[in-house]
Amino acid sequence: MRHFVGAAAVAGAASAAREPVGITKVRELLETFQETAISEGKEAAALQEEKSCTFKELYDKTTASIETNQGEYEAREGVRQVDQARWEFLTADAKSDGSIKHTKANKAIAEQILKDTLETKKKEEAEAMRTMAEAEEAMELIQKAKDSLQAATEKVDGLQSLLQVKSKLSGLASLKQHLNHRASAAVEALLEDVEQPSKHKTGHDALIEMLDDLKSDISDHFSQTRSEWTTRENELTKEIQTLENKIAELKKKIEDDTEEMEDKRASVLKLDQEMHALKVQIETDTASLKQETERATQAKAEYDADEATRLKELQVVATTTKAFNEKFGAAPVPKPPAKTEEGKPAVVACKYDPEDRLVSIPRVGEALGSAKQGGSLLQRGARAYRNPGALEQEASDRSHIMSLISQKAKQLKSTVLTSVMASVRKDPLKKVRVMIANLIERLKTEAANELKRGTYCTTEETKLQDTRTKNKKDIAKFETGLEDAQATMADSYAKIEELEQQIRDTKQSCTEQNSQLAHDITLHTNAKTVAEHGKESLKDVITMLQSDFYGDSAQADVSSGYTGNTGGMAGILGMMEGLMNDYETTYDTAHSEILRLETEKADLQKDTSLTISDKRTEEEGVVSETLSPAIASFQGNGKDMYETIQDYSGQTEQLIFLKYESEACADKQLSKEEEMANLEDEITALKDALQILENHEA
Repeated sequence: MRHFVGAAAVAGAASAAREPVGITKVRELLETFQETAISEGKEAAALQEEKSCTFKELYDKTTASIETNQGEYEAREGVRQVDQARWEFLTADAKSDGSIKHTKANKAIAEQILKDTLETKKKEEAEAMRTMAEAEEAMELIQKAKDSLQAATEKVDGLQSLLQVKSKLSGLASLKQHLNHRASAAVEALLEDVEQPSKHKTGHDALIEMLDDLKSDISDHFSQTRSEWTTRENELTKEIQTLENKIAELKKKIEDDTEEMEDKRASVLKLDQEMHALKVQIETDTASLKQETERATQAKAEYDADEATRLKELQVVATTTKAFNEKFGAAPVPKPPAKTEEGKPAVVACKYDPEDRLVSIPRVGEALGSAKQGGSLLQRGARAYRNPGALEQEASDRSHIMSLISQKAKQLKSTVLTSVMASVRKDPLKKVRVMIANLIERLKTEAANELKRGTYCTTEETKLQDTRTKNKKDIAKFETGLEDAQATMADSYAKIEELEQQIRDTKQSCTEQNSQLAHDITLHTNAKTVAEHGKESLKDVITMLQSDFYGDSAQADVSSGYTGNTGGMAGILGMMEGLMNDYETTYDTAHSEILRLETEKADLQKDTSLTISDKRTEEEGVVSETLSPAIASFQGNGKDMYETIQDYSGQTEQLIFLKYESEACADKQLSKEEEMANLEDEITALKDALQILENHEA
C-alpha cells in the first residue's frame, strides 16, 4: 500500500483549521518584547527622572551651600580686611621712627657712642696718665741730670742721663697733638738745649721750668678733658635714660599693641584658614557641581540617545509586529478537503482509461409466456446486471409466500394452494400475483355459488386426472432440464456476480484510494500554500527587523549606549528563522508529496482501469461460454414446461371446478360448513400471499 508523510498532511490540516503554534508563539514573543521594551523604557525614564530629581536636589543644595559659603567668605573677607588693616597699621607703627625698634636702635647707638666715648676716655686717660708719668719721670731725670750736672758736669754718667732725658723727651712728641703750641715749642727748645751741651746749664732750668709748665698744662688739659668727658658722659647717660624711659613706654605700648596684633594676626590667620576652607569648599562644591552637571548632562545626553534608540526600536518592532499580524492575519485559509458524515474523505471517483464498458448479461424474462413477450423466456436488460439487493428481496418474498401457502395447503389439504405453491416456486412473482388475484375472485365466486352447484360426471373428472398425471410427468422432466440449466445459470450468475463484486471492490478500492489521494493532495496543496505564504512573510519580517535595526549595518548607525535588546530579539529572530526553515521544509515536502501522490493517483487509475478491463473480458467469456448456452437450454425446457403447466393449471382449474361444482366430486367427508370454512381459509391465505406480492411490487 501507500505511505504518507504525516507531518506535511498534519501541517496542511492544521493550517486550514487554525494558526500554527509557532506563529502564535512568535506573535506572543513580539508582543511580550514590546511590553518588555516599553516597561524597560518606563523604568529608564523613571530612573532618569530620579537621577534628574537627585541632581536637582544636589544642584540646589550645592548651589545653596556655595552661596552660603560665598556669603560667609565675603563676610569673613570684610572682617579680615579690617583686622588686616589694623595689623598692618600696628606693624607699620612698630616700624616707624617713634617705634620701640627705632628707639631701641637710637638707644643702642647712644649706648655705643657712650661706650666708644668711655673707651676713648679710658684710652686717653691711660695715655695721659702714661704721659704724665713719663713727664714726671722726665722731670725726675732732668732733676737728676741737673743735680748730676751740678755735681759733675763732665762725668759720663751725666751724659748718659742726658741721653736718657733726650730719649724720654722724644717720647713726649706724641703729646704734641694734645699740647698747645707753647708746650710744643718748649719741648722743642728743650730738646735743642739738651743737644747743645754748651747751653746745658741754662737749658736745664728752662727745661725744668718748661716741664713744670708742661705738667701744669697737661694737668689742666686733663682736667678740662675730664670735665668735657664727664659732661658728655652725663649727656649721653641722660639721653640713654630718656631713651630707656621712652623704651619702657613703648614697651608697654608694644605689649598692648603686640597683644592686639597677635589677636588680629590670629584672627587674620583664622579667617585665612576659614576663608581658605570656605574657598576650598566653594571650589570643591563648584568643581563637584560642575562635574555633576557634566555627568548629568552626559547622562541626559546618553538617556536622550538611548531614548531615541528605544523609540526607534519600538517603532521598528511595532511596525514589524503590525506587518507580521497583517501578513499572517491575511494568511490564506485553504478550504479543507471535503469529508463524509462518517469523517472519511469525500468520494472522488476514479477516471478509467480505457473507460469501463458494460457487459450485457442475459436474464430470464419476468413475465414468462405473457402476450407482450410472445412466450419468450429470454430478456436482455439495459443494465449490465440486476441489483443484488432486489434479487435477495425477491428470493426472501418468494420463500415467505411458499412457507405461508405450504403451511395452509398441508393444514387444509388444499389442491388449490398446492398448485399456487408450485406456481410460486417456478413462475415470476408478477405472474403469480395475477394468478392469485384471479384465483381469489374465483374462490369467492365458488364460495357464493357453493350451495347452488350440481353434480358432474365422474368420468370427466377421471379424464382430467389422467391428463394431469401425464402432464405432471412431463413437468417433472422439464423441471429436471430447468434445474440443470438453472444450476449452470446460477453458477454463471454467481461467477458474473463474483466478477462484478470484484469489479465493484476494485472500483470501491480505487475510489477509496483515489479519494484518499485527492484528500491528501488537497492537504499537501493547502500545506504548500500556507508554507509558501509563511516562508515569504517571515522572510519579509526578518528582513525588516535586520535592515531597520537589528542587522550589523543598522547596528553600526546606533550611536547610543543602549543598542537595543539584541539578545531578546536574537531569540525571536532565531525562532522566526527556525519557523521559516520549517515552512521551507514543509513546502518542499508538500511539493514532493504532491508530485508523488499525483503519480501514484495516475498509476492507481491506470492499474484499476486495466484490472476492470480484464474482469470485463473474463465476464464476457462467462456470458458467451457458459451463461448463454444455459439460458438457451433453460429457454427450451421452460417454454415446454410453461405450456405443459398451463395445460396442467387449466386441467387443475377444471378439476377443481368439477370437484366443487359436482356433487359426485365433492369431498363427502366434510360438511358444507367445513368446506366453506376451508374456502375462506384458502382465500385468506391467498390474500396474505397477495399482500406480500403487492408489497414486493411496491
